[in-house]
Amino acid sequence: MNFFEHQELARKHTRKLIVFFALSVILILITLILVVTTVMDVFIYKSSWILPAVSGAASAGSYFDYLFERHSKTILVTTIVTLVVIGGAMMLRLLRLAKGGSEVAKMVGARRVSSSSSDYKEKRLVNIVEEIAIAAGVPRPGIYLMEEEHGINAFAAGYSTNSAIVAVTQGTLDTLNRDELQGVIAHEFSHVLNGDMRLNIRMLGVLAGILLIGNAGLFMLRSMGYAGYRSRDSRGGAVIVVAGLAITLVGFVGVLFGRLIQSGVSRQREYLADASAVQFTRNPNGIADALNKIRRTVEGSHVQNRHASEMNHMYFGESVRIRFFSNWFASHPPLDDRIKRIQPNYNFSHDGMIAPDQQAETDGQSQAGMAGLAGNVANNAGEYSDIASSASVSAFTIAAAEKISRQTSVEKMVADVGSLGREQILYGARLRATFSQSVNDALATDDGAVAILYVLVLDQNKNTRERQINLISESESAPLAKITLQLFDEITALGERYRWPLLELCLPNIAQLDSGRLSVVKLTLRELITFDGKMDFGEFVVLLATESLLASYTSRSTRYKFRQLSALKSEVVAILGLLAKASGGDRADQQLAFSDAAALCGFKAIELPEISGSSFASYSQAISKLRQLVPVKKQKVFEACVQIALRDKVINIKEEELLRILAGAFECPMPPGGSSDFA
Repeated sequence: MNFFEHQELARKHTRKLIVFFALSVILILITLILVVTTVMDVFIYKSSWILPAVSGAASAGSYFDYLFERHSKTILVTTIVTLVVIGGAMMLRLLRLAKGGSEVAKMVGARRVSSSSSDYKEKRLVNIVEEIAIAAGVPRPGIYLMEEEHGINAFAAGYSTNSAIVAVTQGTLDTLNRDELQGVIAHEFSHVLNGDMRLNIRMLGVLAGILLIGNAGLFMLRSMGYAGYRSRDSRGGAVIVVAGLAITLVGFVGVLFGRLIQSGVSRQREYLADASAVQFTRNPNGIADALNKIRRTVEGSHVQNRHASEMNHMYFGESVRIRFFSNWFASHPPLDDRIKRIQPNYNFSHDGMIAPDQQAETDGQSQAGMAGLAGNVANNAGEYSDIASSASVSAFTIAAAEKISRQTSVEKMVADVGSLGREQILYGARLRATFSQSVNDALATDDGAVAILYVLVLDQNKNTRERQINLISESESAPLAKITLQLFDEITALGERYRWPLLELCLPNIAQLDSGRLSVVKLTLRELITFDGKMDFGEFVVLLATESLLASYTSRSTRYKFRQLSALKSEVVAILGLLAKASGGDRADQQLAFSDAAALCGFKAIELPEISGSSFASYSQAISKLRQLVPVKKQKVFEACVQIALRDKVINIKEEELLRILAGAFECPMPPGGSSDFA
């Protein structure tokens, strides 16, 4: 199953979730009606249907006749109130989480981890996340830390690969070594790549509605205790106790179905994510040892936050203790089963409890010893970016990285979307090591990321560049202009093949800026590009990537409005024409490549459109609309674009950059290795 098929399957799971939700609401409503009418019979009408029913003197049919005759208005009011309460709670939760993963992180009180953090454990976490993100071809997710949680756990959240976050507990950082932490993060990246996150957030909304009634019952019981009803008004207290118990009982039905929904939707996906983590890292011991440490620690994977139960399906491990019927209600498979699926012959002989404060630094690395890694590159590629000495870093280049297989067929390249391997992860680590310390430091800050974006469009002519720097000073600030100028020589010396990796690393930071600052950055970028009255291909790529990817990073989620390519014919033709022009060759070769790709999309006998820099807005709008295609149709467009790029068996830098812009807009992670310059 390829990435696009996973996305389509995620859409089907969403429909299944809606069905489960509807069934649970119906059963909650029936239970609540029975409870409310019975309480009214006993306390208000002083008569009940219970005794006749128990004695066998009443039939089910006659009971329902009685129910609708005496309680028709009560049933109607109860139904309306219940639907409003459940639906309102669900909508309020989804509205609160409209911004995606960052809001989920705030909900659990997690703190954002800065890329410039000086804490060794946090820096290691940032490095691992960045390496896997580069390897997967996705923007680096926001990284969050739950400082008050000492169990071993983590989760990924967001509406798309472009707006994802990864959060880990303090216990995860304190207890796991690098290989184990990499296995956990790779597991979470599987959820990012398989389209699980959007379903998980929607499930949070569903569970908020279902669980609200039970929480209301518990609140009534606590309120009764605080108000002291038992001492002042025994009859009123009895009514509140019965009502509280009744509503809590109804809430239990909600909890029951909430657990079943979590279990039904989540369990198999955890097995898949474990297997994917092994595939990504080529190190089954990493994730297996992490799971075993959950077994061996006092805290396990448990989370104390009040949202732990409703978020149970999102976590790496079971966040709450399931004491009864765990085979039914647990949202994760048993730890032993997960370990044995990863490592059938796993050695449990060293089992024993790990103290909560025991740091398992079995990889033998400490902050003081990081500089020694320079002599052991092959075995410690993942820690390159921790090396403090810029002299050591500059010795490593992309040419020293392990070869990444070149994509030789459309089928293989499409199949590789959303997948990654150990080679790509090593590539991600070594790519960062290629940059000087000053470039890496800049990538770790918001202003530095903005400066790098500006450097990518500065003119080679010194006089023009000086005037552009003055423009930055006027529209932004003098310090930012100074940083931009200082980085110019280093980044220019890297060459155009580093343009996309730098964009991929700086744009996620820029996406986190407040809306006012973000508008200034976009406007300044446009002014820098149009400063000399023309737009070259590099400037075109930077502007198109910034416009389209920032839009996808900051959007709530993609709405699939278009199910047929015919509805977006002009947009598809524009993008295919752009790829054909970027492929080089003469007009006849470009027309042939374009015609074959258009035919793959169902469009025949179409002339290659003219391409000009002045039509930039039309390409940006075309990509924006193509984002709204259903996943299976996105796959068709992506295949057609790859077919053009691979016509001569080599993907040049221009083709790769355009493919990556499209992949980013489509939220389909494209791993590195397409361009011969990187292979």
